[in-house]
Amino acid sequence: MSLSHKPPSDGSQDKDAAVDIIAGAPERSSSSPASSSSNSGSPASGSSSSSSIYDLLSPRRCHSILLVAAFASMLVPFSDTIYLPALQVIQADLRTSPELVAASVSIYMVLVGLAGLVWGPASDKYGRRIVYLVSTIAFLGATFGCIFAPNASTLVAFRALQGAGVSSFMTNGNGVIADIYPPSQRGTASGAFMIPLLIGPVIGPLLGGGLSDAFGWRSTFMALAAYAALAGVLLAACVPETHQFLVLARLQQRQPAAAQAVKEREAIQAEVPVFHAPWVPLKYLFEPAICPHAVLAFVTFGTNFAALTESPGALAAAPYSLSAVLIGVTFLSDGISGLIGSPIGGWVSDVAAAKHPKVPEARLMHNTLATLLAMPVGLLLYGWVLQRGAHLALIITAQALMGWGCSICLAGVFGFLTTMKQAAAAAAAAMVQTLMFVSAGILIILNSAAYCMHP
Repeated sequence: MSLSHKPPSDGSQDKDAAVDIIAGAPERSSSSPASSSSNSGSPASGSSSSSSIYDLLSPRRCHSILLVAAFASMLVPFSDTIYLPALQVIQADLRTSPELVAASVSIYMVLVGLAGLVWGPASDKYGRRIVYLVSTIAFLGATFGCIFAPNASTLVAFRALQGAGVSSFMTNGNGVIADIYPPSQRGTASGAFMIPLLIGPVIGPLLGGGLSDAFGWRSTFMALAAYAALAGVLLAACVPETHQFLVLARLQQRQPAAAQAVKEREAIQAEVPVFHAPWVPLKYLFEPAICPHAVLAFVTFGTNFAALTESPGALAAAPYSLSAVLIGVTFLSDGISGLIGSPIGGWVSDVAAAKHPKVPEARLMHNTLATLLAMPVGLLLYGWVLQRGAHLALIITAQALMGWGCSICLAGVFGFLTTMKQAAAAAAAAMVQTLMFVSAGILIILNSAAYCMHP
């Protein structure tokens, strides 16, 4: 499952925020042409002095960028689940209805999805760093609005703005992965990037339950503000501009000879970045090679998150009568299975892609099978247990199956998408992200309405 795609070399220091090619790159490529070809995931150019766009950064720097991007992306599920254990407390404190409290969850999910259709094209046009900066500031502002919300309507409004702001961390992160990791290792990198998305539902309720019990529900949003501030600092300090077109353009200005030696130069320069209208990324859904996998991803994610959102209310009532802290503990199984399944799913997809290089969809065959085996069983068991009030161990088992099925699916799908749509990686990721989170938001609303009708 190694992501080390560049051999160590003297002079392999990154220079000036990853836009200057390392001084020894042409010579290094010349001494190891086979390595250069395999690293880039494309045939060698035939020139002994050529180098790959993926060799601009050392493996250690790539991994640190991936780590920071993944850390920032954890805000997406973290912001959704950190206050789930306190939903009953919020309802009582703000003297509102359960439907409006549920709306503060669903509106967040819907805006995470819809805003990605703006952030994705913006990232592909203007670059990754500016999008990270603007969205972090927007998220922080919305979070302070949630902290001081005087009523439920205000909370719902700022939760919508929170979702719109944090949305970029997923779309932008997938764009960064497409920039710095070659297609041959895209699945493994995507699997690592997906881990926070899947363990966020574990850490969020655990931390949120404790904070809510000790300091009140508003403290959960204070924790989010602190996390976002730290993520913003790390992004500014550790993540350079990685957009391949922009990096190559700056390299052309500073070291023209080095830019000419980049083997992917013609392909990158042929795709001049443009800002697509927000609905344009949705057209990828209708491509035959993408459609079935995108549908599986958003159905899997939407049902998983909607199911998890329902559990706090059910577990707080008889026969379980769990506290906010213990409700948070029950989420562990979903997150742990995601922590295990996500890197495995990414690695499996890369192995399948290597065995069937001429069939892009082949990288998803094992992931799809695993998802179709685990997810339906987990959902059916979960619903049956909550309806019957069966033993808590069965709930944990069902959550583990759902987390496994979801993680295996998403790790493969995002690696597949960014490989298929290299020049529009963030926009392609935004398409699936939109469907994932909008479907989750809609299902949460429907679940809440059904629960109110048949408590």
